[in-house]
Amino acid sequence: MTSYFLFTPNFSHAHNACYEDCMKLGLQLVRQGKYDLLKVARVRGGEKLAMIIFDIAEDGGTQARSRRTVPRQKLQKLLLDSPLEI
Repeated sequence: MTSYFLFTPNFSHAHNACYEDCMKLGLQLVRQGKYDLLKVARVRGGEKLAMIIFDIAEDGGTQARSRRTVPRQKLQKLLLDSPLEI
């Protein structure tokens, strides 16, 4: 099973949903001015690292160029401690 995380670049807030919901919510929050930049990461079942796949800014979403990863455990802990303010 694949999971998607929407989170702030400084790892202050995170949200977990399907790909479409992460993208839609990210664009909505950025366009409302609540955040300048949000990131979307994908992690597949059994993987320990989530790969950042999209950067969402006011002009829309762009595919991340680097192959940067984030520990899945870090995103899950952030999700519990500081959910994204919707």
